[in-house]
Amino acid sequence: MAEPMRTAGPTGPTGATGTSPRLGLALTLCWVLVVFDLALGGTAAFWPDLYLAVLHPGLDTPQVELVRRTGMIWLMFAAVALRAATAAPATRGLWFVVLGVLRLLDVPADLAYAASMSGTTGLGRGLVLAAPPLNLALAGYFYVLGRRLLRGPVS
Repeated sequence: MAEPMRTAGPTGPTGATGTSPRLGLALTLCWVLVVFDLALGGTAAFWPDLYLAVLHPGLDTPQVELVRRTGMIWLMFAAVALRAATAAPATRGLWFVVLGVLRLLDVPADLAYAASMSGTTGLGRGLVLAAPPLNLALAGYFYVLGRRLLRGPVS
C-alpha cells in the first residue's frame, strides 16, 4: 500500500489528514476537555443535587450555591477548550497558550481542595487527586505547543 502524500500545511509537515501528529493530539485533547468539562460543569451548574449525590454524598450541609458557581467556572473551561479546538490556524497558538494557563490556574485550587475535602465518594476523591498532575501536564503541553505555534510551523 502506498504511503500517503505529505504536504506542507499551515502547522508544518502533515499527513493525509492535513494535521501534524502533535497538532492532532492537541486537538483531540481539546475535544476531550470540552466533553469532560461540559459534563462536570453542566452537572454542577444545572443539577447540583445530582453532582453532590454522586461525588459528595457525605456532606452534612452541602453548599449548593458554591457547587453551582464551580460548575459555571468549569463551563468556561469548556468554552476555552472549544475555542482552542476550533481556532483558525493563525490564532490556534494563542488559544493553546490561553488554555494552558487556564489549566495551570486550577492546579493550586485542586491541591488546596484535596487537602481539605470531605464527604466525597471514591470517585470524587479519585478525580480530585488525579486533577493536579493531569492539569499540570495539560497546562505544560498546551502552553509549550502554543508558544511554538506562535513562532512558526510545528511538525
